[in-house]
Amino acid sequence: MSSSPSPTSGQPPTLETATAQLYSQALRALQQHRYNQAVEYFQQVYQQTSVPAIYRLKVTMGLIRAHQGLGQWHLVQRLCQPLLAHRSLQVRQWATQVVQACPAVPGDHPQSPSKAVPPPVPGQSLFHYQQLNRQVGGAVDRVQPELVAGSSFTPLALPQRLLLYGLQAITAIAGAWLIIFLVHSSLRSGNRLIRAIPWPVPLSGLPALDRPQTALILSVLLALALASPWLMDWMLGRAYGQHSLPLSQLQRDHPQALRLLRRVCQGQGWALPPLRLLPVTTPLCFSYGWWGRHSRLVVSQGLLTAIGPQTLATLVSYELAHRANGDLPVMSTLGLLLLGCHGGYCRLAAWGDRQVGLGRWLLVLAAAGCYGGFWLLRQLALGLSRLRSRLCDRQVLALSQDPTALSQSLIDLTLALVRDVQQQGALHPLGLALEVLMPLSVRSALSPGSFLSPQNWPALTPDALFQDDRTNPYRYWLQANSSHPPLGERVQGCQGYIQHRQDQPPGSSPFSVARLLGQKSPLVGLCSGGVLVLALGLLARILNTLGWYGLNWVYQDPNVLKGGLLLGLGLGMLLRINPLYPAISSRRTPRSDLETILVNRPTRLPVEGQPVCLEATLIGAAGLANGLAQQYYLNWGKGLIKLAFTPPQMVWLGLGNSPYHPQAWLGRKVQVMGWGRRAGGHFWIDVAHLQASGQSLGLQDHGPLWSSLVSLGLSLAGLLIIFTGK
Repeated sequence: MSSSPSPTSGQPPTLETATAQLYSQALRALQQHRYNQAVEYFQQVYQQTSVPAIYRLKVTMGLIRAHQGLGQWHLVQRLCQPLLAHRSLQVRQWATQVVQACPAVPGDHPQSPSKAVPPPVPGQSLFHYQQLNRQVGGAVDRVQPELVAGSSFTPLALPQRLLLYGLQAITAIAGAWLIIFLVHSSLRSGNRLIRAIPWPVPLSGLPALDRPQTALILSVLLALALASPWLMDWMLGRAYGQHSLPLSQLQRDHPQALRLLRRVCQGQGWALPPLRLLPVTTPLCFSYGWWGRHSRLVVSQGLLTAIGPQTLATLVSYELAHRANGDLPVMSTLGLLLLGCHGGYCRLAAWGDRQVGLGRWLLVLAAAGCYGGFWLLRQLALGLSRLRSRLCDRQVLALSQDPTALSQSLIDLTLALVRDVQQQGALHPLGLALEVLMPLSVRSALSPGSFLSPQNWPALTPDALFQDDRTNPYRYWLQANSSHPPLGERVQGCQGYIQHRQDQPPGSSPFSVARLLGQKSPLVGLCSGGVLVLALGLLARILNTLGWYGLNWVYQDPNVLKGGLLLGLGLGMLLRINPLYPAISSRRTPRSDLETILVNRPTRLPVEGQPVCLEATLIGAAGLANGLAQQYYLNWGKGLIKLAFTPPQMVWLGLGNSPYHPQAWLGRKVQVMGWGRRAGGHFWIDVAHLQASGQSLGLQDHGPLWSSLVSLGLSLAGLLIIFTGK
């Protein structure tokens, strides 16, 4: 390599074996453009007291080249200063050429390595000068390389802190209100049920169940929040075998991650957080708890075995960034509740699999209730989860000064998750329960992230696969159901290509308000119904002052507003059914090309359904744990494709043990027809028809019919409330 520290001469005999191995690793990392690793290895070599002066000179030059690759120009200039006064003419010339090639603007400018390294300066590498190997550089011995990357995090800017703390407060208040509402509704419903049942002795219910329990519920929630680290320890240990991860094991198997952990904690003035290990094969990584020693950093055995040391170190720094940002307490409490609801759902479903008759029905209803609570709490946490993810990405980039490290780590974790799902046939329950605590969205990692593997699809590049995440003009409006920013957006941010201006990126489609309103028509209808009722109420008050009292009921009855909201929501849903489910001509539609669906396609909104026809192997979780059909994928060989069914219909078919339920075809090749959709970094197919290959009959999913019934029911309920006041 021209003008770069890549020695070709052999190691001198005075270099110890262990140091020689470190030196070789440093050179290899430098040649492979893994600049952060190169800096770390060169540092370790330089700290060895037995290293000859000539190797100290070479290490210094290696550090200069690595810092060039990272775009850390002030470090390059600082390390070159002693070399400019070196007694060797070749050393002085080399250092002068490097300094002259530095940008005129001082300071660190994180860039992608391909753009950070300046053009090679003319001449041979210093390591090719034989006379240099006989020179001892006194000036070089005074160079003390310093490691800026990996030392400490950057404090959040004031607007970022205010936004993060404000959103945490809003999430906590909304979560408390939601739980209070659900508890009160459940207690009162139970009391009404007690009164409705014809008992041998008439019962009037329990008065305590009708009284507000707000203070008690808030006290319990506060206690859960304070005890969340220990409760999470207990739940994860009891259900999944989580236990402490000894530092000695991490030092033996993953020393780079432990060094980074110690360096960051030292730089921040922290004690090392307790480490936990989950003995599961799925690659998982997350944090929970409060601050300091009351926070936990959890990794799974599958993560330690499936990814490399650089990826693990980057993920560790990502989890530590949560602690630096101060975003753990609220999400830890939500994580505890999510784990409890989802764990209850899985336990009840497993119990229901062993029951028949009425017992099975009751357990299914109880499991569905737990899953409903989990779904509501997850929706509540999504906004905070996305903001946390964006801020942690920035912290890791500022920490490592290596834009490729984070993007490559996200891709490595994505592919590791995909391999595990393809081997196990389903995602581990923890991956779903604690998705909001993970470094990335497991749903988007599976589809479309599973198509990233170059072995499966060499022609499909990440840029092409994630183009929609970067250029879709509606992308920020389509992330409401996503736990993390789209993977393409995050990779783009890591590469330094994000445009922070309001203009659209090159190649994006023009923004259309009409199309966006069509996508958000239920929300538009909801708001329109409320605004219409409020406007009528204002008109009624004005007419009332003029002596006309015919519309007084509009503002005197609060139920009118509720009816207007329901009516608007129902009409908004009804208006988008046709574009959401365009006609599929016949079941003999030609098979779709996944590359066309995922890559070469015009910008589509989810409401603009795209008919697709595919044949692949059906995989997913078995039993009532998948009773709501939330975990079915097509294993297309080159990637996984999420299938979405109508939950009420799937529950009914599952309870009746129908031979046309997807459970009956797990592991078999199936033909699927439906509508492909993509939003918020997720790709999925709403199923219209599913059948096993070679069979004439299959499952007809009635998604359009269910949507029509729901929208009509909401509209009629709204009208009934408006005209009856009930």
